[in-house]
Amino acid sequence: MIVGRAPTNGINLGGIGVLPKYKGMGIGKLLVSKCIEQAKSEGFKAIDTEVFANNFRMIRLILGHEFLPIRMEYHRGYDGTDLLQFKKYL
Repeated sequence: MIVGRAPTNGINLGGIGVLPKYKGMGIGKLLVSKCIEQAKSEGFKAIDTEVFANNFRMIRLILGHEFLPIRMEYHRGYDGTDLLQFKKYL
């Protein structure tokens, strides 16, 4: 987990990594919970993070911790791919 601190903006949760063989065991959830606890204990009022549009696991994880979206770019993938090129027309 990568965490940065900024006195004016709060804490930035820069990334979480869980080895593939340990995914789905609640480790990511525990890491986010610990980040929230630490932020509260240090008196911070906010935690900021960015999640790529195609990182569905992380989106579910942070929404499950009641993070609120403040800006969305639906087309940006984790590898820089413009996801709009995969648009499906119905």
